[in-house]
Amino acid sequence: MTLDINSGIKNIVEGQGVDIAITGMVIVFIALGLITLSIAFLPKILKIIAKVFPESATTGVSGEFAAEEDNVLAAIGFALHKRITKDPYAK
Repeated sequence: MTLDINSGIKNIVEGQGVDIAITGMVIVFIALGLITLSIAFLPKILKIIAKVFPESATTGVSGEFAAEEDNVLAAIGFALHKRITKDPYAK
């Protein structure tokens, strides 16, 4: 049993290889075009969505409490760092 592989331009054209390749390139081109358009129009779509669904006002800490919260977070971070790594100053 032998495997007869006929290759060449004539066989590609007769086997519709060129047609399939062109169809594939057109499909990829259209898909990339749609991706490009969706990325280009995304900021405009998000502005419309922001008008329809505005952000709710959040109540956050401000002033003196915000500074105190930052100090607490820094102390927690330092304590975790000291616990995870070996302290070179410990005896």
